[in-house]
Amino acid sequence: MLRHPGPRLCPGKVQFLAPNYGFGQVDHRTATIPKGTMLFVDVAGFFCSPEIGCCDTIEEIREANAAATDGITGIVFEVDDVAYDINENYRIQSVAFEFTLPDDNMFQYWGMDVDAGTYPLGAADTYHVMLAPLSRGEHTIHIFADLGDWGTSEVFFDLTVD
Repeated sequence: MLRHPGPRLCPGKVQFLAPNYGFGQVDHRTATIPKGTMLFVDVAGFFCSPEIGCCDTIEEIREANAAATDGITGIVFEVDDVAYDINENYRIQSVAFEFTLPDDNMFQYWGMDVDAGTYPLGAADTYHVMLAPLSRGEHTIHIFADLGDWGTSEVFFDLTVD
């Protein structure tokens, strides 16, 4: 597993694509992106913070994230029906970071009492892919993962590169 060394600058434009974070739902999302845009894709993983009732120290957070991410199975990552082997080489453990949550954040969606605001400590252990810019036209990205106790996560992105 790689430990993320911290922020690095990537030349050019980057668009972030997120999974749906489990519970067995299947999402279909559409977007138009400019030609030349790289895609940073969060395939599957876990985030933990004291603010969401998960652990108190960075060491505990890393242990909880690693245990949960170790349980991820059945990862599928396809671009235009071409499957890619997402393995440990795509797994990254983040540094500790401050984070900001908006109103109607994903934790509230899950029924957790987490207000909008900036919080001092969080970390993640996740599988990510950075895709080079796609050619002009229509593309589909499919992501699936079995997240163990969190159910499955499945997302289809229908992208138009303009």
